[in-house]
Amino acid sequence: MKIRRVLATAVALAVTTPAALLSVSPAYADAKPAAQTQDQQKSKPTIKELEEAAAEAQEAYDKAAKAEAAGRVERDKTLDDLSEVSGTHPLAVASAAADQAAKDAADAKTAADEAVTEAKAALDALTEDATEEERAAAETALSEAEATATTA
Repeated sequence: MKIRRVLATAVALAVTTPAALLSVSPAYADAKPAAQTQDQQKSKPTIKELEEAAAEAQEAYDKAAKAEAAGRVERDKTLDDLSEVSGTHPLAVASAAADQAAKDAADAKTAADEAVTEAKAALDALTEDATEEERAAAETALSEAEATATTA
């Protein structure tokens, strides 16, 4: 019995609540209309105004095109200055000097490695009847070549 009474109350509330809300809503509505009417909107621009706007837009476009062309010329000039072949920019000159120094260091390392190989071959080529002075000279040459190779 209690369940019927609770269900009946719930159904009555479910049916009457939307009707009550819909009838009360206009009282809370704003008196001003939300959207503008066509009378309040600005009239359409004239042909003369459109032509003036088009001329201004064309001028702005021409200025932008000139600025872009000038930017491209400046970019190309900068890239030419940065070229390692004939560049005059300080970074290009420094880069070329660093490349040359790296090449010289690689050549020095190769020469030092070849000197070590030759010194080892000379030490191995000594016969058993070689004097201590010859053997000491070959070992000294090998140690000097190895020291040069490690620092190169």
